[in-house]
Amino acid sequence: MRITVQLFAGLRERAGRDELVLDGLAAPLDLAGLKRELARRHPELGGLAHVRAALGTRYADEAAALADGMRVHLIPPVSGG
Repeated sequence: MRITVQLFAGLRERAGRDELVLDGLAAPLDLAGLKRELARRHPELGGLAHVRAALGTRYADEAAALADGMRVHLIPPVSGG
């Protein structure tokens, strides 16, 4: 299975790019599993526990099922004032 992950803010800076493509993912896969695999393959991203994920234009739950070819947007917490 192949999933494209679009990175925002600090995640993009740590990765040095705005998109990662993960190939060879085992199905079935949910967002929680994708985040674990992403952390394993790209440790430079740091902890992803507080990172929100969106599928299309909506935030998704960690248990959301993923399908081959999907695009996932990872959005770190926003802070500041």
